[in-house]
Amino acid sequence: MIYTIGDSTCWAPLKSIPRVKPNLIFSSKPDEFGISAHTFATQPDYVTKLVTSRFNKCSSDDYLIYFLGGVDCRITIATLLNENNNYTSIIDFIVENMFITISKIKLDIKICMTDIIPILKNYNNKFKLNQSVEESLKYIKYFNSKKKEFSQRYNYMYVDVYDKYADEEGYLREEISDKIIHVTKPIHYKEFFKKHMNYK
Repeated sequence: MIYTIGDSTCWAPLKSIPRVKPNLIFSSKPDEFGISAHTFATQPDYVTKLVTSRFNKCSSDDYLIYFLGGVDCRITIATLLNENNNYTSIIDFIVENMFITISKIKLDIKICMTDIIPILKNYNNKFKLNQSVEESLKYIKYFNSKKKEFSQRYNYMYVDVYDKYADEEGYLREEISDKIIHVTKPIHYKEFFKKHMNYK
C-alpha cells in the first residue's frame, strides 16, 4: 500500500488511484489548507503523535510519501523574512528540522519525499499567496533542491515528478491543473509508483 501525508497536494491528484491512501492533515491556521513543513520543523512532539497514530499499523512493505512545503512557499516563508533571515536561510532551517522530526518517528514503513509541484504562472489567488508568483516559484525550486539533498542524506526515496508537470519556464502546466494549485492528472505519479514501488 502507498500512503501519502501532508497538505492538500497529497490528496487532490491521488484520491482516485486504487491502493493509494491520501492523508490530508488540516491546519488550524486560516488560508493554509493543510499542514506546513514549518509545523514539522518546530512542533516535533505534536507531529510525532499525529503521524504515529495514523500509521502505526502499517507494514514494512508499505510506503509513506510526505507532501510538505507547498503551504510554506505560499504563506509561511514570507512571514518569517527579516533583515537576519532571507528565504534560503528560512528554508534551510525548515528542511533540516523537518527531516530531523521525521527521522525520529518510529514506524515500520518505507519513508519517501516528493516535490512541491510548480505554481501556475497565472495564479488566481483563490488560495492566499504572500508574495509574487515569481518569488513563490523561486521558493519552490530552492525548497525542492533542499528536500532532494536531505532525502539522499537520510536515504529516503524521492518521488521526483516536478519536471513532468512543469512547462518550459518551470510553472505548472495549466491544462493538467485545477486552475488553482493542484494537479488533476496523476499519470506521472502512477508511472513513478510502477517503476519504483512495485505498484500494479
